[in-house]
Amino acid sequence: MSVMQKQLRVLTEHNSDGTHNQAAATTLQTKTGWGITTQTNVSASRVVGNVYQNTSGKPMWVRVSASLASQNTFLTALSDGANPPVLKVDEMDTATNGRTITVGFWVLNDHFYKIVAGSTATVGVWVEWN
Repeated sequence: MSVMQKQLRVLTEHNSDGTHNQAAATTLQTKTGWGITTQTNVSASRVVGNVYQNTSGKPMWVRVSASLASQNTFLTALSDGANPPVLKVDEMDTATNGRTITVGFWVLNDHFYKIVAGSTATVGVWVEWN
C-alpha cells in the first residue's frame, strides 16, 4: 500500500464522536495537490434522499455513516453530473437492523451527490473534505 493510499485510509476513518484526522487531510493535500483544506461535519444540514452539489472548485471526499431501521437493506451513494445523480459510486448493505454502516466516495467539482437508503436511515456522521 502506497503512502498516499495509507493517508487516504486514515483520512476516511472516523471516531464514534465524529472527529477525524486533520493531519491525514493535510498530507493528502500535499501529495495530490488537490488543495484539501477543510473538513466539515455537515450531519446537521444533510438529509438522506436530498440532492447536493459540489461547488467548491475541486474534488470533494464525502463519508456518511448511518443506522438503518430494517435488516437486509442498503445505504447507497450516487454521484455524477446529472441532477439527480444516477451513478452508484458506493453501497453497503446490512443483515442486521439498527447496525451502522458507512459509505465513502469522491464528488467531482460541479457534480451532484445523494445518499439513498433501503429503509429509514438515521445519520450518525456526514463529513465532507474539500
